[in-house]
Amino acid sequence: MSRQADLMEKNNEVGLAAANAAQESAKAANDQIEMMKEKERARLQVTPLDFDAVDPAEPNKIMIEFVNIGPTNAFDVRVEAGAKVTVDGLKPEQGEYTDLAVPTMLKPEKAESSWVVWDFPRRWRDEVVDDRAKMIFEVVGQIKYRDVFETTHIEDFSYRMNVYGIEDMPRNSVKLKLMRKWHPFDLHPGEWEF
Repeated sequence: MSRQADLMEKNNEVGLAAANAAQESAKAANDQIEMMKEKERARLQVTPLDFDAVDPAEPNKIMIEFVNIGPTNAFDVRVEAGAKVTVDGLKPEQGEYTDLAVPTMLKPEKAESSWVVWDFPRRWRDEVVDDRAKMIFEVVGQIKYRDVFETTHIEDFSYRMNVYGIEDMPRNSVKLKLMRKWHPFDLHPGEWEF
């Protein structure tokens, strides 16, 4: 009887070791699958395009480019964004946070673009008399898409462009003196209200 109990105990140990090995093997296989999915999924890059002149008589557009830098398609793409411009000492002017017109499917390496609208109020042209006035342009938004593995991705983006002055140009436009082109920045709660 004792021998039978010893054999059963050894069988249990062998069975437990086999179960643990199978679990570790399954985890390793799952990790490899997840790594492959991460490598092969769609990945969307958002880039505002530089500009150096505005028209105070018209609503202005900030063009934004979207590129799928991943190897597979992105599906059900949806983008919401808004723009804001701040001049030292004046109340910021904020455009509407809205859905942007982008294709619902983005193929790898194919650039698509849309824009957000903001105003450079005509009154600023009179109030911003210092041609070295500091201005900050900001674009913030969120992009949502689904990859080929049916995983939904939601990514926030926020970019800022710094201007150190303006200069009047013919045909009612204003030239911006760029100090720093578009660069990402961390958006903190309460900085934007829509």
